[in-house]
Amino acid sequence: MQDGLAYRIGLSAGLQIFDLRFNGERIAYEIGVKEAIAFYSGRENSFESIDLKYVNFTNPWNPNDTIVQSKLHKTQHTTERSAAFQFGKKMPRYFHFYNPNPNPNSGCDSA
Repeated sequence: MQDGLAYRIGLSAGLQIFDLRFNGERIAYEIGVKEAIAFYSGRENSFESIDLKYVNFTNPWNPNDTIVQSKLHKTQHTTERSAAFQFGKKMPRYFHFYNPNPNPNSGCDSA
């Protein structure tokens, strides 16, 4: 196999990617969401989900018409329980993990 990957989605571990290859060379043996969860468990890190909501509004050029437009809707998750999504329910389109501090101490020197 020149380029490619294998994947699976598990209930406890989420998405896992195995045997990621590029130009015939293995780039990674296993990549999983469980690694990202370790960063979320820090006290100063934050998590929000982002989904699309559809909004009807009046066409400014023709007040008799309405237009449906998608809008990003953010939900801040402040507790572990609110960040847990129920199995079988609709999942948000995007997940955003971040540190709200302006200069988080990552332990890396910035150049």
